[in-house]
Amino acid sequence: MPPKYVKPGKDISFNVPKDTFQGSNLLLKAETSDGSPLPDWLNFDPHSLTFSGKVPEEHGENLDVRLVATNDKQQQAHDLFSFVLLPGKEKPPLKVVHPMPDTFAKPGSTISIQVPGKMFSGGKLRLIAQKSDGSPLPEWLTFDPHAGTFSGKVPKEQANDLDIDLVATDDNQQKTKDSFSIVALGSTNQEEAEEGKEENHGPRVGKPMATPLVAPGSELSIHVPHETFQGSNLVLKAQLSDGSPLPDWLVFNPHSWTFSGTVPSVGQAKKLEVRLVATDDKHQEADDLFSIVVMGSKENHPPTASLISLQRARVGETFSYEAPKDLFIDPDDDELSWKVEVLDQEKDLGWLDYNSETRKFYGVPKPDDVGAKHIKVCATDSYTNSVCTTLTVLVESHVCPTTGKSLEHAHTKSGHNFSFTVPKDTFKSPSGASLKLRASSVDGSQLPKWLHFDPDNNSFSGMPGPKDCGDVVIKLTPTDLACNFVSNMFAIHVSETKEPKKSKPNLVMLWWLLPFLLLCILGCCLKWYDARTGVGFTIAYKTGRGVMTSNRTTPSNTPSNSNQSLLGPP
Repeated sequence: MPPKYVKPGKDISFNVPKDTFQGSNLLLKAETSDGSPLPDWLNFDPHSLTFSGKVPEEHGENLDVRLVATNDKQQQAHDLFSFVLLPGKEKPPLKVVHPMPDTFAKPGSTISIQVPGKMFSGGKLRLIAQKSDGSPLPEWLTFDPHAGTFSGKVPKEQANDLDIDLVATDDNQQKTKDSFSIVALGSTNQEEAEEGKEENHGPRVGKPMATPLVAPGSELSIHVPHETFQGSNLVLKAQLSDGSPLPDWLVFNPHSWTFSGTVPSVGQAKKLEVRLVATDDKHQEADDLFSIVVMGSKENHPPTASLISLQRARVGETFSYEAPKDLFIDPDDDELSWKVEVLDQEKDLGWLDYNSETRKFYGVPKPDDVGAKHIKVCATDSYTNSVCTTLTVLVESHVCPTTGKSLEHAHTKSGHNFSFTVPKDTFKSPSGASLKLRASSVDGSQLPKWLHFDPDNNSFSGMPGPKDCGDVVIKLTPTDLACNFVSNMFAIHVSETKEPKKSKPNLVMLWWLLPFLLLCILGCCLKWYDARTGVGFTIAYKTGRGVMTSNRTTPSNTPSNSNQSLLGPP
């Protein structure tokens, strides 16, 4: 929401734009920025999203309003904006412009004292006269508040001075008073008193200054006539009606009694009230009030300020905040000068530094700086109109991360590439940001040479050798040395890579096969022998199932009794 410019005494009514919040089924409520209800003069309708009311006549400070949007899941979002109060028609305080001089009266004489028309500032006034102690005037003295006149006959026995207070009250119930005395002159030393009266008059206003009319951007030169004041050896000085110095563009020369300068084309008030003060060599004073009226001058508007959200800093961490260029806005596009001061009891910014060129606040807070620091940031235009806002920096104590999920042990083999990335939930960061970690052996020593740790992505890599077999216990800690007591550990088990074994012959099987092998050899030999000699053989061998016999027929030329049996163990 942009800021809303309002004037005292004016009615306001505007709707909250529908695109202020994004979401569905939203319910809006309005409150002040500190969470308190809106002032009585301002109403907010949550159904029509309308602000309405009448700004009070009295000129106050800007009103910072928070709009809170809530959906049906009770989730919230809020937006801050300001009601910027433009200067209203504020009446200046009621002051005494021309004090009443003392009046000298002879006992038995009739007096008539007229109150000066420009004695008090302001418009319509109600005057009351009383003694300085608050009691009514004596019976012989009458005051007419309409004509502003004192009249009466001084009693012959009147020997003491009469101290009188003249109280003025305006329509806004502002009050001020001026005191003067009616000095009773004795008949025996009347001439001496009259001479003293003449000597103590001091300077007086003769012919009041006229009101000069000047145009914006014009060269001004005003000469104070000598008949403005009556008296001798007078020294003049000029100031504004409230006693403050003249603006920079207006210069008064006390030697030549001349005002000079260039009237601003923008921003100068339509009427500049100037007080001329004349002082004689006895330090008695008289003053005259006149106005310099600027015709057709353009009204200047003061700059406006936006709210600065709460800034947080942590002990030992670098803090930086750059104020945006549009923190202050001048409706007249006037050049603004910034000023920074501390609202706390400290005399300076302490651990904070401020760069006026970049509008940047920066520094590193220490443990002793824990707490809130309130800084007043003000902007002033070339016509001394200023506005301020507050920067609050909350320094919080150092908060370390906590241990998250435990790490499972890793396994690898010698001669194989190893790679492992630390999960993000190993540690829990207070801010939710990712942490940079430091890896070491459990005793704090460096990692083995074969193992490398990359802190940028929190990953391990390497290839162990045959001599690296065993367990390596790793300790992970945050890189913040103040939080090195927070750790998480896991182990890397490196096992040996085994070569495949060569198969050995089965000696038991060879023992059982040996008789069959010998039998085969014997059969082959007999077959060969039979083929050479023609002799028949019967081979009988015992098996587990009985005796087997093999007969060989003898050729015809061989005697029948030559048959032989060959018996042998299996």
